[in-house]
Amino acid sequence: MTVRDDGPGMPEAGGTGEGGLGLSNVRARLARRYGEEHELRLSNHPQGGLEVTLTIPFETDGFPGERAERREAAERASLPLATGDGA
Repeated sequence: MTVRDDGPGMPEAGGTGEGGLGLSNVRARLARRYGEEHELRLSNHPQGGLEVTLTIPFETDGFPGERAERREAAERASLPLATGDGA
């Protein structure tokens, strides 16, 4: 998803490029939710304004960690359980 406004954009120099507290929180939440499978990019558009692009994985059944956990649980469920009695 890309959103663009027609404001002044970001300052060209002098900043760290990381943004303030709000952007820091958004980045942290995205990292927790999607890990390396996301991108949040802010840039000045050549024709003026700020352009923000957010890329996240398309999913219909939960977030990435949930899929792996469900798959592993399903694999474990199909294995015979050890009873501890030598059988």
